[in-house]
Amino acid sequence: MLIGKSTPYARLMTAAGMLFAENGFHATGINRILAEAGVAKMTLYNNFTSKNELIEAVLRLKSRTVIAWLEGELARRQDQAGQGPLEALFGAYGAWFEEQGFRGCFFTRAALEFPDPSHPAHKAAASHTRKLFSVLEGVAEKLEDCSLPCPAEHLLLLTEGAAAVAAKTGAGKASAERALGAAKALLYP
Repeated sequence: MLIGKSTPYARLMTAAGMLFAENGFHATGINRILAEAGVAKMTLYNNFTSKNELIEAVLRLKSRTVIAWLEGELARRQDQAGQGPLEALFGAYGAWFEEQGFRGCFFTRAALEFPDPSHPAHKAAASHTRKLFSVLEGVAEKLEDCSLPCPAEHLLLLTEGAAAVAAKTGAGKASAERALGAAKALLYP
């Protein structure tokens, strides 16, 4: 299936991201990506020296996309919907869990498929977690009367855990709602 009428590079990145998300990184071959993107092998090798470099680029692009989406959702939910910071955070996650094709955290799966911390894919996944943590620090700054030191660490554990549970059980939005309850119980005992 051809991915749109965009540039060959954009089609390559889109196809690779989609196939890595659906099938995993190791299970997705270069020839399948090229066929899905409708591009020649030269497009790949003009832009990347290896499949690992393509994987790293896809992870970095996906990270920018996810962080921008989350920041936008937090702002929208707090400004337009009048939600508090915790409700906005877990509401955004709940909406993500309900999306068709939700398979859990792309970055967690990358870190698991590439467990060596020095691997570029693992590094890209770790970099995403640091960026996510920064966003969660912004959420934590808006919490009033929070009794817990470093609430962003707890929010990271709860969001990552909720994503894993939702992916494994299909609980969807309910997983985010339970994590919101846990966050409130932890932060405001």
